[in-house]
Amino acid sequence: MSSRSLSLARFFGLLAGGGAARALFNSSAGTFGFTAAAQIIYDRRVATVQVSRSNGSTAAVAVWVKIEDGTATRNTDYTFTNSAGPFPPPLNGWSGAEQAKLVKLTWANRDAKPKLIQLTTLNLDSDPLDLTMTIVAIVTPGNELPVTTGLGTTTVTIYPTPDEHGIVGFRRRQNSYNESQTIQVEVRRARSYVGAVSVDYHTEDGTGVEGVDYDESVGTLNWNNAETGPKYISVVVNSVTGSKTFNVILTDPTGGVVINEPERVCEVTILEVGGAGNFGFQVEEIQTTDGATLAITVQRLGGSAGAVSVDFELYNGTALAGTHYTDVSQTLNWADGDDDPQTVNVSITGDGDVPLLFTAKLEDGVGADILSSYDTINIMILPTGAPEIPSTLDFVNTYEAMTSQEMIAEDAMAWTRREITVNFMTQLVDGEIGWSDGTSIHGGGSDLITPHNNAKKTWKFKHSMSVRQVGL
Repeated sequence: MSSRSLSLARFFGLLAGGGAARALFNSSAGTFGFTAAAQIIYDRRVATVQVSRSNGSTAAVAVWVKIEDGTATRNTDYTFTNSAGPFPPPLNGWSGAEQAKLVKLTWANRDAKPKLIQLTTLNLDSDPLDLTMTIVAIVTPGNELPVTTGLGTTTVTIYPTPDEHGIVGFRRRQNSYNESQTIQVEVRRARSYVGAVSVDYHTEDGTGVEGVDYDESVGTLNWNNAETGPKYISVVVNSVTGSKTFNVILTDPTGGVVINEPERVCEVTILEVGGAGNFGFQVEEIQTTDGATLAITVQRLGGSAGAVSVDFELYNGTALAGTHYTDVSQTLNWADGDDDPQTVNVSITGDGDVPLLFTAKLEDGVGADILSSYDTINIMILPTGAPEIPSTLDFVNTYEAMTSQEMIAEDAMAWTRREITVNFMTQLVDGEIGWSDGTSIHGGGSDLITPHNNAKKTWKFKHSMSVRQVGL
């Protein structure tokens, strides 16, 4: 057997064996692996799982990932678009059913940007369900790369979005504030406002120290039945040198409300005033459509002493540079005393049948630090034909048939990342006023949009409700 065949046999033998469940692949071409061994997502949204490349990027690489049902079932609980062949050995010997579980991620030579696997989660009327992603093959020139053990598998758990009493979470998962003041960190309740609920909170050290950089804050936030407004956590932040961080954490919900796990913790950065400052984006996420030009703002926060610069870069996800957006790589410069925000324009040139994702990042700050909580923007390109969602929808419906207004409401739940209000304006058959959750009639209150066309067609109801599809 030739040395090449021996290397191939060793390579794919390791992949095919039980060790693949924890395989991380390392060579001069880089190290490929998932960013976490376990990940949480919620139903009725587009979610992504990241595969990173580090420790080298000297070759073009294709990584094949197998997505397998656990307690979650494909096309019932989640969907994804599998990749077509040709498949490398031993994948080319797999059955068609097994090959249909494969997603291919590709890196060009010198490309070290992370890649994203996109899942669309469906409505979950059950306990949390899971699926597994495993790196099963890596193809590089010559296929003669050494293999080491590490994180090559991730378990993704899909949680049903709680509707009955709503969810609570931080308005932003990261916030930055200038030193020496009392700050207000916003917590919101969404999805449903039925019932009186509460949630506890407390602070914990990051790089900042309680009693030195900030004062402890512990307490309980309360919402009354049908109360929709946000609540605020007050924290005193003190004078700091450079920047310091601490976390505000939500715990112990009562009244049936559920903490939205991705928004359970808020990282707060305290900024020293009068130094060189820090770099950061203005927002965490952007939705856009084909043909748009994004104006992405980069800020210099907390100080303006000295000349500073930072690099702006774009990273492919499911959206690809040159196909879906125009790639931009730019260095932004500030003179001494200049703290005006700067803008980078990004053109959107294409879309797909499902939302496509890519990211903007700040890198290589010179003269000032990049705020880690504000160094990335997630950008979603909505498909052509996705509805333009207004802030309020009003319509009357008797459920004789699926109406265009209902289609708009369901599309709102499918595509929007922002809060909208939908008002249904009619009476029940017996003349009462109430609201429906799709399976029963209630005497009043608020509700998440559900497929109301599944309700009995003689039901008529009135209610107002707030909907947010991705997070809070």
